[in-house]
Amino acid sequence: MRILLIDIDSLRFDHLGCGGYHRPTSPTIDHLAETGTVLTQCFATDVPCCPSRSSLFSGQYGIKTGCVNHSGSCATPWSDSQRGFIDARDHRTLPACLRDHGHRTALISAFPSRHSAWHSLAGFSEWHDTGKRGHEVANSVAENATAWLDRHALEADWFCHVTFWDAHTPYRTPAAYGDPFTDNPPPAWPNAATIERHAQSTGIRSARDSSWSKSQAGPRQPAEITDRTSFQQLINGYDTGIRIIDDHINGLLERLDKLGVREETTVIITADHGEDFGEFGAYASHCFCGPSVARVPMILNGPLIPQCRLTGLHQHFDIGATLLDLAGIDIPNTWDAQSFRSALEGDPDDGRQSVTSSMLAQGIQRAVYWREPGQQAPFGYIKTWNDLGHGLSDECIIESQDHAGQYPQDQHPLLDKGRNLLENWTKKQLATSEHPDPLTVVQHEGTDTTQQLLSKTYALRLARTGRVLPDPLS
Repeated sequence: MRILLIDIDSLRFDHLGCGGYHRPTSPTIDHLAETGTVLTQCFATDVPCCPSRSSLFSGQYGIKTGCVNHSGSCATPWSDSQRGFIDARDHRTLPACLRDHGHRTALISAFPSRHSAWHSLAGFSEWHDTGKRGHEVANSVAENATAWLDRHALEADWFCHVTFWDAHTPYRTPAAYGDPFTDNPPPAWPNAATIERHAQSTGIRSARDSSWSKSQAGPRQPAEITDRTSFQQLINGYDTGIRIIDDHINGLLERLDKLGVREETTVIITADHGEDFGEFGAYASHCFCGPSVARVPMILNGPLIPQCRLTGLHQHFDIGATLLDLAGIDIPNTWDAQSFRSALEGDPDDGRQSVTSSMLAQGIQRAVYWREPGQQAPFGYIKTWNDLGHGLSDECIIESQDHAGQYPQDQHPLLDKGRNLLENWTKKQLATSEHPDPLTVVQHEGTDTTQQLLSKTYALRLARTGRVLPDPLS
């Protein structure tokens, strides 16, 4: 198989035309979706960046691997007490399984160096570091990817994973690209009254603090969100980042076509996580695991891929199991990922009964999503241990994916069900692990974001804007 997996950091599914968005951010991606398969309810198991990609490559939940954070002892996978001369990861990751069955495997990404995530290289024959630790712009990534395709696209079996970063804060599309959305209104939510209320809130990445680092504020990302005008500037910056990525994806597809292998290549568009724009009071951030962050695009297009929309519940790493299944490669028995090949071949898309997402790198949360009979959009139960000063309830139910966090309900008839689903999932995972729950480790050690919250710099910023953190943090 020829496989091009395009991984767009921080891309919300509902900011794509195929995800129902009203702005023309993604004509190329939308065409792939229209002529291929779209998973409409796909959730990352662990967010944000490092935990998500570690889970994708390993085929395992972070609660199993221990890689759930960006700092501390849970920023890398647990050591395997049963390891031999060679770590089992060298033969059990997605790229390793493909490599061991004859595929050339290549990673074109700054991801390993951005997070010192050297474990993510296991199984890749080649790594092309794009050099700026996640601050690349689309053209430099595309140039590296195009050069690799020119060298290897004609080979019979390859897997090339490419990471684009322009949708990740700070939004930095070059000024020369212009502003394609100046005359196109942003999403209607949050409205002016909601933004005004959010502007008085505290917490990392709250409305007044969406760019509290000088390195992040700029023409495409305002320092504060205080009204609909600054909100539109923020969304324009994000959406423009998506649009320029889409342009370069089109360029990669044209190169495959020129080389004569486009119709024989399976192209996948996905993301490590989404982004909050007012959900839970956070802006330009991925601090929590509500649907705006946990739900990710998953679009497949290629010779074995039908034209359809799969509406079942799926986890992000299920794409790995599916690719192995399509390639005729056994899925490792240590994986938690499940193939949805049968749905691609016409069987009913049963999906999973429930899916989970953990955020243990910024805020500390876990969520479980499931459908009630007769409901299309899943319900979500979210348990919060650290809300980064946002004043969130310890647990809540989310009823809508449209504006998750707009009306989280901490008194709801489904609270008990959600709580039981999450507790049972946690017990099941820990029963097959020789390690403790990494959540308890992160609670003890904290995260980089927690340290920002408690820093003197942030306290001074709150004081200058007439705000104080809620108890018990104040």
